Amino acid sequence: MLNKRGEGSKYLSVWWFLVLIFIGVAVFAGAWMYFGVGVNVKSLESFALKENLVDCLLNDDGFLNLNLSLYVFDNKEFNIFNECDLSESMFSLGSPFYFEVGIYGEDGKELKPALKGGDYSYASDCVVSLSEKITARHYPVCADSSYNFLYTKDGGVFVGKITILTASDQDGGVKDDSEE
Repeated sequence: MLNKRGEGSKYLSVWWFLVLIFIGVAVFAGAWMYFGVGVNVKSLESFALKENLVDCLLNDDGFLNLNLSLYVFDNKEFNIFNECDLSESMFSLGSPFYFEVGIYGEDGKELKPALKGGDYSYASDCVVSLSEKITARHYPVCADSSYNFLYTKDGGVFVGKITILTASDQDGGVKDDSEE
């Protein structure tokens, strides 16, 4: 009689290696698909930055944030980064972000110079992309909005306008050296 206990292990080892190879290929393919695809989150980041600034600078009752109001009308100090809980290092030279906040009176005149942060070159890119509705891979995605606010001056209540322009040029995913 032959000892049949060990004969099946020859065939089992072949299948075992095929299963290991299949699992290895699946893991490699999954990692390649996940890390090989660039994710474009520019519009989401630009919109989120705009909404953060709106929530920070305007109160629910239609008036300006108290500290912003003191800055505009009483010449007090105002740091938009501290006030809106923004990281100043994220808006330094070469930053993938930009924002500009303009504050205008009822007559349409600028009440204070615009509050700006980030890469200032994006301002002209936004003018082009928003006016011409251009979308390009290496252009920032911009979001702009204007909101009315109330303010009191000389015993009267007036309606002013705040404009917010934001831009993001940050791509998600793993960057390839050939993309830059």
